[in-house]
Amino acid sequence: MARSPLPVIHHTTLTYIEGGAERTLEVGSSAWYAWLDAAAGFTYIGDAGTFTAHPEREARYWKAYRWVGGCRRRAYLGKAEGLSLERLAAAAAELAVSAPMAAGPQEPPGDSGRAVLGKVDAPPKARELAGALTSLPAPVGQLLGRQRERALARELLAGGARLLTLTGPGGVGKTRLAVALTGELNADLPDLQVAWADLTPLREPGLVPTAIAHAFGLVAWDARVPLAEALGARLHGQPALLVLDNCEQVLEGARAVGQLLDAVPELMVLATSREPLRLRAEQELPVPPLPLPYLGYGETLAQLAENPAVRLLVQRAQLVDPRFDLTESNARAVAEICVHLDGLPLAIELAAARTKLLPPEALLVRLDGWLDLAARARDIPHRHQTVRAAIDWSYDLLTAEEQAMFRRLAVFVGGCTIEAVATICAPRPESDALDCLGALVDKNLVLREPDTVGADPRFRLLEPVRDYALDSLTASGEGPVTRERHARFFTELAQRVGGLVPDPTQVRHFAALEPEQANLRAALAWYLESGTTEAAEAGLRLTAPLAAFWWTYGSVEEGVRWCGVMLERAPVAGAQASLAWVKTAVGAGLLYMSKGEDERAQALLEHGLALARAEGWHHLVVEALDYLSSVALHRGEFEVARRWLEEALPLARAIGSS
Repeated sequence: MARSPLPVIHHTTLTYIEGGAERTLEVGSSAWYAWLDAAAGFTYIGDAGTFTAHPEREARYWKAYRWVGGCRRRAYLGKAEGLSLERLAAAAAELAVSAPMAAGPQEPPGDSGRAVLGKVDAPPKARELAGALTSLPAPVGQLLGRQRERALARELLAGGARLLTLTGPGGVGKTRLAVALTGELNADLPDLQVAWADLTPLREPGLVPTAIAHAFGLVAWDARVPLAEALGARLHGQPALLVLDNCEQVLEGARAVGQLLDAVPELMVLATSREPLRLRAEQELPVPPLPLPYLGYGETLAQLAENPAVRLLVQRAQLVDPRFDLTESNARAVAEICVHLDGLPLAIELAAARTKLLPPEALLVRLDGWLDLAARARDIPHRHQTVRAAIDWSYDLLTAEEQAMFRRLAVFVGGCTIEAVATICAPRPESDALDCLGALVDKNLVLREPDTVGADPRFRLLEPVRDYALDSLTASGEGPVTRERHARFFTELAQRVGGLVPDPTQVRHFAALEPEQANLRAALAWYLESGTTEAAEAGLRLTAPLAAFWWTYGSVEEGVRWCGVMLERAPVAGAQASLAWVKTAVGAGLLYMSKGEDERAQALLEHGLALARAEGWHHLVVEALDYLSSVALHRGEFEVARRWLEEALPLARAIGSS
């Protein structure tokens, strides 16, 4: 639903819409302060200048915003009870100053009444989302057999290493080691700020800086502000550790890490990757497989029980069968399984999940056959053969329905919900998706995210497992239809959650889209790859509601890129345009306006306005007029802004816009 134009203060009078009728009141009156209690914002136009204002910090504090010299500035206004006409005029005068100013403090400076100016990281609604640093993943079980690597890593970091990269093949335990190291460092250094960025869902190196910003709580980071500058202001000189997990698919984005290390001296980086980042400051620490048990005669049961690989298998086997234990009769088979699997934790965990059905001796016989088969693939490194053989063996033991769900889960990037799994991956319409998914979790092929304990848990595949599932999906011929279902599901989700226009309640609704950003990108990429007119139009139906989401979450650059390419792929035919095309054009206008590119914003908004008028899409007409008035206000063109609003006002009243 469209909103009414932002209430406007002109000189001393506030004009706003309530119940479809235009109302006025005097600024500074008791009615003014009562109105502020429920207000979402207003535009101020006075002799000294203009700005827009919004409440923040749960509506306790107000801030004013204005574009000046290509930069968006902010002024702290204070609490609602202090918003006198004099305070507003003083803020307008200070915001009119075009000289560059340093970023203002994050906390309000008190109630002295002095406005504090500074660059705004993103739209004000998004500021509500910024705050705490990203929490660490919850560890699953005790970390075993990594004393040497832990001690060496801490020694390197204590000795001045500022970029430490844990390298090794998929499934060797790099992430688990990084979690343990981070926890130890945090315990040793209570003032250390720790931010965790999982890069697994990313496929575009250009998104790495945004992922880093979000990990540090800079959800509203504006890409026009150097990340190092924004991060330096965020840290305030405190030591910080940035953990970058799974860097291998976005190595080109590592340049951002080098630039941060050069500019932010208090920052250390711990990275995990299948290969080094190849940066000047990098110290590489290879992570080997777990130490293998000795299979010669004379090894006692107690000695085998102390081996880290054996302990891991026993630990994970007891999760599926609490009665499982290492005994004199099964100890050698358990040890041989660990040796056959090269001490790779992921492969050992997959094997352990089968001990509920097969004793170690029978499990070893089956495993031998799969390892022999994998060894024939001579172009795959040995340790990758081992992991792949373990997954292959686990896959072969699944039922046909479980196999179908497993390979279809490969379409998800960054995890998924039960609803998404049931809609996209159910083997048959009558299948019980929950039972099937539960079976895959029990067999360690699918992980439940440990930090999702609410009503809507998330599930994911580890990257080596997803690689295998993706190959299986391609071989099955189901790839295109599964990706199409995936794209349709997330398009419908975006349409349910997001409208075109940001409003005070929409930040809460957008929380459902925030963890799905990688899936939304995958859906957009599928529409582009399809190359048909129908796919391009479907892509517009996804970008249309996402424009407000990108604006709210400070992902303006990404939003501009996706909107632009979708508008180009589905050009307007003559004077005809789809509703999705016009919504995307108007949404792109909002994004360009947020970038300070007023000319581009105005062109898109005027084009969208003309098409919306021609089709009689009155809500979109009001939206375009509202944004055009904001563009004019940014430029200081008050009369132009007034004309746009005067045109929007009666139409908004007529259609009951709220």
